[in-house]
Amino acid sequence: MVLTGCGDEEAEQKRVELQNAIDVVHFEARPGRRIPLGMSVGTALYPRDGDSYDALSQPLTAGCIAIKRTASSTGDCSRAPAAGP
Repeated sequence: MVLTGCGDEEAEQKRVELQNAIDVVHFEARPGRRIPLGMSVGTALYPRDGDSYDALSQPLTAGCIAIKRTASSTGDCSRAPAAGP
């Protein structure tokens, strides 16, 4: 998620809100078969973290990797570290 006009704390709050909203969504593959959806959400702040797609994608990728590592060991994506310097 690329954000502008907010600081680290607000960006982390928005990341956690989005992660929590996604965590409760389930896909019904067939009747009676619900599969939880999941995704890792990293943050980058424009212009602090970069001013191009490539520059902004670097902290996003690093954040998603950190989130996946934390989630695999704790099972909790909402408390995983966000991307950033």
